Amino acid sequence: MKIKILKLIAVSACAISFIFALKSCKKIDSKNNISNQKTKEEIIADFKAKNPNIGIETITQINEKFAYSYYADKNGVEHLIGKRDGTANSDIATTSGFTHCSSKFCPDPTDADGTGQIYDPEQQVNSMGRFYFCTRGTSDISFSWNISVPNTFVSANPLNSAQKSVGKIWLKTSANATIISNLAIIPSITLLGTDPNCSFHNIYRVDYTLANIPQSLFSNNPGYKFSTQVLIYFGCNDYMQYYLSPLSTYTNTSTYGGVEQGGNGSFLSPCQRTDICYTNGPSPTYATVIGGYTFCTYLPAYPTNLQRYEYRKKTSLTSNAWSSQSSNILWGRNPSTDSLIHDMSPYTGFLRLDSMTVGSGTWIVRYRNVTTPTDCSPESPWIEEVYTF
Repeated sequence: MKIKILKLIAVSACAISFIFALKSCKKIDSKNNISNQKTKEEIIADFKAKNPNIGIETITQINEKFAYSYYADKNGVEHLIGKRDGTANSDIATTSGFTHCSSKFCPDPTDADGTGQIYDPEQQVNSMGRFYFCTRGTSDISFSWNISVPNTFVSANPLNSAQKSVGKIWLKTSANATIISNLAIIPSITLLGTDPNCSFHNIYRVDYTLANIPQSLFSNNPGYKFSTQVLIYFGCNDYMQYYLSPLSTYTNTSTYGGVEQGGNGSFLSPCQRTDICYTNGPSPTYATVIGGYTFCTYLPAYPTNLQRYEYRKKTSLTSNAWSSQSSNILWGRNPSTDSLIHDMSPYTGFLRLDSMTVGSGTWIVRYRNVTTPTDCSPESPWIEEVYTF
């Protein structure tokens, strides 16, 4: 069983931020009985046979916050809502009494001031993912948001089930013309819990995907960009019907978090994205990890030079987070040289995970991109995954 953790979430002052744990490492591993272990070629062939839709997957950590969004009132009229300090925008002169982190989950026009309360949400685009299918020659594009609101998100309008909560994605040319779009993507809506610094807000993660985009649409439009937006209905809408995020656009030259890497600080940059490694269960003695570019001839426009891979035993009873474990940090072993390896080639990388055996329990792995001769600064984000064998 595998669980992917895109990142550790920290919340402060009703704002959602992503923190990437970048730890120094101690290389520890142990050899194992390998007499029955399959060869590299056999393991890769088996993995490909079990995963016919294998490809190259990249995830870009965007972490872009927005200080405004929109609410639709009970009549369907959209109101621009800002700002983070709880003050009203000038174009909402008819609405007073904005309260940030209010105790009311379902604002009501009968409030004491006679106008009802509207609350400014907190929202952040966490990441954008691209999965290229080797056999199809197409890509899926995914976006993930974190949104903190004082209401309950639901999959459809409680008063009209035909009105669905949706994610929207546009692929556009450099001149802003739409190449392809889907404005009715059914999203995955996950309640992450109560905002610890804003106890009357719920934090939700919203994920959605534009599927099967032909590679030719990227190749024929070198200045392409993506725009995205979410519209989510509230569970109680006697005053507010739905939340509408800002329209967010990302180009090949966008910078995230004010960081420009290698002249291409965008979803093209290996320093601002993470290319997926493939962890394979015991075959049959111990687990292995396979480099991310093993199965495809297509490569990202700016491929990473290396992939850094680490794993450790889960020791925490309450958390799957890497930083919550007290176990030793382990490296994989090159089966040809029997040496411990920290950074492997994404094209030919293949490492034994000697301690990750059948019945050995739950393990946390993490990996990130590494550039040479100088590594990314700051380091590219880690991705964490959880495996139980």
